[in-house]
Amino acid sequence: QHCQKQQKNPITDEEQFQRDMSSLPEDVPVDSDAYQKVPIAEFGAALLRGMGWKGDEYGPSSSTKKGAKNAEVVPRPHRLGLGA
Repeated sequence: QHCQKQQKNPITDEEQFQRDMSSLPEDVPVDSDAYQKVPIAEFGAALLRGMGWKGDEYGPSSSTKKGAKNAEVVPRPHRLGLGA
């Protein structure tokens, strides 16, 4: 048996889609200041910062700042991915 409450008048997928579409923010033109503020080279870092990443904690640049030696880079065998 289902533990969920069943609605008397459930909305259809189309109605839900229309609700979702009506609640979206307005489109931002690509030449607006919102896009111009972040240079394309900094986009990835800006995206990660938005998710809580602090750029000074990780990566090779942080290791060298702390005086640590650079880790040796060892390439993987041909066609061997990260999960192998």
